[in-house]
Amino acid sequence: MKPAAFAYERPNSVQAVLALLAEHGSHARLLAGGQSLAPMLNMRLAQPERLIDLNDLEELALIRECNDRLEIGALARHRDIEHSALVQRRCPFLSQVARTIGHYAIRQRGTIGGSLAQADPAAQFVLAIVLLDAQLELVRTARARWVRAQDFITGPMTTCIEPDELLTRIHFPTQSEGERSAYQALAQRHGDYALVAAGVTLRIQDRRLTELRIALSGAADSPLRMTDIEATFEGLACTPEAPRQIAARCRQAVSPADSDGIDGEYRRALVGVLVERALEQAIGSSAECAA
Repeated sequence: MKPAAFAYERPNSVQAVLALLAEHGSHARLLAGGQSLAPMLNMRLAQPERLIDLNDLEELALIRECNDRLEIGALARHRDIEHSALVQRRCPFLSQVARTIGHYAIRQRGTIGGSLAQADPAAQFVLAIVLLDAQLELVRTARARWVRAQDFITGPMTTCIEPDELLTRIHFPTQSEGERSAYQALAQRHGDYALVAAGVTLRIQDRRLTELRIALSGAADSPLRMTDIEATFEGLACTPEAPRQIAARCRQAVSPADSDGIDGEYRRALVGVLVERALEQAIGSSAECAA
């Protein structure tokens, strides 16, 4: 199929984009990498009256450190996040998940802002903003606002972005000294979205796990941050049994529904397996852990 007819705009400034959004609102769609939108247009699942191409907005492709935050523009490509030396040094979890996205061509064109605006609950960067407590800037003609990840994602494929707003940049906390991170996922085929994925960050201090963070996708309609379990196991002795203990509690805490032909109990089992693997990967062969 071919897309339905639409008007095409390619503004060269954020203010010009905001003016178009203020005028056309929900009748317009934004084009960034096009990896999600282009197929939707071709299948006529999306039929906007006007397509606003953002690819001339080079100021939204930045990756830089800003005080104690890593600032990434909404037009930063997956490949740039994957290969950025700054990201690898200051927020390596993002580089880890970026290299697992789709195939090479998708990473060349896809953008972090496009992925987050699409808000597919299985998308890697959607999980990342939940795990890392990211903050996102949404701007409109009259004002800008910052929202936390937990408020940005309002449901599957749904965000709090208003029709006249533009996602411009995302702030991630930089990795603290001694912090470790890991990402584990299982997909049916290479390049597919994961059936279940687990992301973790932690520190090891005095042979104990501290600052533990765990997030899951595929266990509910939207990514889950396991805050209660994080609090329960804060300060747990770092032993070979610790990952299994924590993973078992994560498995008990979720109740995935059957979906897309995949049994919910199978997803639940995957939660336990992938959380355990992610914790083992993050801890590694640390000499700080008790034998």
